[in-house]
Amino acid sequence: MDRQIFRKYKVFIDLFYSLCALGIMHGTLQIIVYPYLNKVWGTEEFGNIVSALGMVTIFAVSAGLAVNNIQLKTGDKAEKLFSFLYTVSILAVIGMILTLLFSYRMLSGVKDLFFLGAISLVTSYRSYGDVFYRICLNYKRYFIYYTILSFGYLAGLLALKLTGEWGIVFIFGEILALLYLTGTQLAQIKSKPFARSKDKEIFRSSLLLYISLLVYYVALNFDKIILLYMIDGNAVTEFYAASLMGKTFSLLIGSLNAIILSYLVKNKNGMSFKQLYIILVLTAVLGIGALGICLLFTPFITGILYPQVQNTVNSIYVVTNIAQVLCFMSSILLTVLLYLSNSKLQLMVQSIFTALLVLVSSICVYYGGIHGYSKATLIVYTAKLILVILLCFIKTKQNLAENKMG
Repeated sequence: MDRQIFRKYKVFIDLFYSLCALGIMHGTLQIIVYPYLNKVWGTEEFGNIVSALGMVTIFAVSAGLAVNNIQLKTGDKAEKLFSFLYTVSILAVIGMILTLLFSYRMLSGVKDLFFLGAISLVTSYRSYGDVFYRICLNYKRYFIYYTILSFGYLAGLLALKLTGEWGIVFIFGEILALLYLTGTQLAQIKSKPFARSKDKEIFRSSLLLYISLLVYYVALNFDKIILLYMIDGNAVTEFYAASLMGKTFSLLIGSLNAIILSYLVKNKNGMSFKQLYIILVLTAVLGIGALGICLLFTPFITGILYPQVQNTVNSIYVVTNIAQVLCFMSSILLTVLLYLSNSKLQLMVQSIFTALLVLVSSICVYYGGIHGYSKATLIVYTAKLILVILLCFIKTKQNLAENKMG
């Protein structure tokens, strides 16, 4: 009986571990690391650093997550491990090159670019590595993985005080997490034979999903690009502070997406309309709750962490956080859409709305500055959420019809 109860509620236990893990990681970054960097380097330079780290998120995290999700979707634990490692290595190098190409104007010297390249490489492997815990639904070790990453960031802050290099903070964290991953998985990997041939389908699928995730993360970090180049680093810091709570929820929801996909792929009977309705209702409840928290705490938190930009934050945080909540709601449903269809449809949706965001926000920033960008995100993310919901219903209907015919 106890085992049956445990199985029934395991999804909630996994969700708790996952949210706590990423909550600790993002809390460490948002409450300790980034405010400290802002205090030491100042608003303008901190805006440049955040923009460069945004490039790491776009190009490196996407590389690791693409292979991560493909391995998770196939359910492969070890048999094709060589192909997955080969693929993530290729994409990690591509991600590093793209990160450096798009960041060289944001940083002050060769040494900063060297650290950024190293951060990009290890971040790709770290964002891929948690698949070994997700695929076995071992979210307890997933929690430990990200807790160690967070402690690594804190250790990196101590190294920063000794070396004066901001990049070492992130390298410390990523490497410590990878050492834990190696220690927990090496024996298991060695005990299982795996083919050393390269699976072209794994690479093709991962590359396609990588492009889709690139498009998504460009949209998620587009403020760091457009505000830096059309205004300045101060505007990047101002918008970063205003959207801090909303974006933190967006990043935390990534863990919920992982759990949704982990459990969906084990459902061999497909999705019913009832299940889709449940996901939609839960997404709406989560979004409303998150928005309430964002609107309540943003002025208080930014007043403590970023007091020098408080006036601007007060004028844009409502619109900004509504847009961010709509963004993470659509990201949840995009994960469901990936399960219902394929990477091509997800890529199409991401591409359309990233192009729309670029177009609308460029016009709005030109005429309205940072306030215009806030309104642009609200318009685009509202339209995106509506389209994704419609596509989920369409694909569910198609899949149910095919199952009946089959």
